[in-house]
Amino acid sequence: MFGRFLHRIFGNIAHNEQVIDKLAESKAIKRAAQVTAYYMVKASNTAQRKLIEYERSSDGFKKIKDALKTIQEESNKKRIN
Repeated sequence: MFGRFLHRIFGNIAHNEQVIDKLAESKAIKRAAQVTAYYMVKASNTAQRKLIEYERSSDGFKKIKDALKTIQEESNKKRIN
């Protein structure tokens, strides 16, 4: 019952344009937005860097895998002959 009461109050606040405008102008909300944007950009840059590292290491692993496969095929040919 208390949960419904809180839900109704916060629902009314969230749909009140004046309250939203007042909150948007507050220093706390502006600072929270700045911090959020900073960490989103930082995470995006880190993800891009890691993707490039993964692609490079993936190419390296593929070359090693191909080389091992070639060695295995040559070894199998020698056994057959």
